[in-house]
Amino acid sequence: MYLAESPDHVRDSKQREGAQLALPAAWTAFITHTAGKWVPVASATMADLYELTLALDLRDDLTEQELAELRWHLGAGPQPETLGIVTEFPVVVEEEDGEIVIEDHPEPLLACHDAGYKVEGALVSVLLRKQGGGHDTWALTSRQEIHPDDFDRTSQLLNWLASKADERHHGLDGSVDLGWIRFYEARLPEPLLARDGAVVWPS
Repeated sequence: MYLAESPDHVRDSKQREGAQLALPAAWTAFITHTAGKWVPVASATMADLYELTLALDLRDDLTEQELAELRWHLGAGPQPETLGIVTEFPVVVEEEDGEIVIEDHPEPLLACHDAGYKVEGALVSVLLRKQGGGHDTWALTSRQEIHPDDFDRTSQLLNWLASKADERHHGLDGSVDLGWIRFYEARLPEPLLARDGAVVWPS
């Protein structure tokens, strides 16, 4: 698999017909699939990136299928044959005859393990078994870059994580504490919550 290291690197690689790109989710808003090639379409708004940090414990009742799919999203395992957490990954494709169609191209959403493009430090995702304290859980930490265009699709995964979160993450108002989000130029992060089946993204 070909790993794109930067938007410029993606642009230089557009001649790699048929190449598969393992991209941070934040970059997908700027990539389209044209005549069999992946090419950038809107790199001018790359400055709208946010740092997304997840830190939560998941209940011990995850199925093997759910764990496999979660590990794929975290860049820690292969893509399962069947996807049940996020089921649609629409991509705009221009065919050889110029026709525009929507195709399904599954890709993991929290899978970047590399240096940050706009945020400082490294982008990583980890899932570990956590034992003790009266009951077992799965400890998840992820630090990624995300663009607002990817909020909706990533929400599907984050809402699922909220539904599996250990009770210690649940607030009195029914919200679930997922972690933090920070505009890349901001000094301080904001809490990232899921409430009433929706992720509360920055406005």
